[in-house]
Amino acid sequence: MYADSDGTEDGGEGSILPADESLRENGGGRPTLPVDGTLRKGEGRIRHYRWDVKYEYKSPDCFKKLVITINGRSPGPTIQAEEGDTVVVEVNNSLVTENLAIHWHGIRQIGSPWFDGTEGVTQCPVLPGDTFKYQFVVDQV
Repeated sequence: MYADSDGTEDGGEGSILPADESLRENGGGRPTLPVDGTLRKGEGRIRHYRWDVKYEYKSPDCFKKLVITINGRSPGPTIQAEEGDTVVVEVNNSLVTENLAIHWHGIRQIGSPWFDGTEGVTQCPVLPGDTFKYQFVVDQV
């Protein structure tokens, strides 16, 4: 499914897939497909991202230093989504000594508070070498 070296089909911005059958059954504001399985304007999509968080040497201020990157980028990649889309981000913690949690500033976690990324408050940390999958519906843009 993932073809590029940064783990996504389209060069780092994630793949866009139509909502699958399993989402129809979940309810609670999840995107759904009509019976014929086609997407129409205004219906949610599933946006998949695969992120590898690791240390790399970069020169953000003209001096080479060790920084934390996501797929080799600092700052990390942009998530592109529309209202009603389901965002799925698989995060691999390749940091050697640090725990990890992603906090989604400005994204309301209605129905998914455990994906808010506040380590020790709403979720356990992603330990070094572990992978965690965040999944939430964008309810407003």
